[in-house]
Amino acid sequence: MTAATTTMTAPRPTLEELVDRIIDAIFGLDETVQPITSPARAIHEARRLRQSGDLDRALAVFADLDLSEATEGERRWAHAEFLDLAWRRFRDEAALVYSPGPNRAA
Repeated sequence: MTAATTTMTAPRPTLEELVDRIIDAIFGLDETVQPITSPARAIHEARRLRQSGDLDRALAVFADLDLSEATEGERRWAHAEFLDLAWRRFRDEAALVYSPGPNRAA
């Protein structure tokens, strides 16, 4: 029996995307902000911003987040994402983040 191996390369951003990122980083983003309609979409957007390195904008998404209509799963997800974001943003500073205990959302 022989095994076939395939090699896959990770998708790379195009030169145009890289230039757009540099311009946005230097001059700021001029996109119109569209309202986020659901807690899950807001949490996903904050996560995307965190992964791209824009921690302050990700925190701003959480500042505007209304979890009054969210499910328990969405609340737990928001809590976990916020904790991760807070630890990354304030890593070098003496910051304390409230945690209600293991396996519980605030």
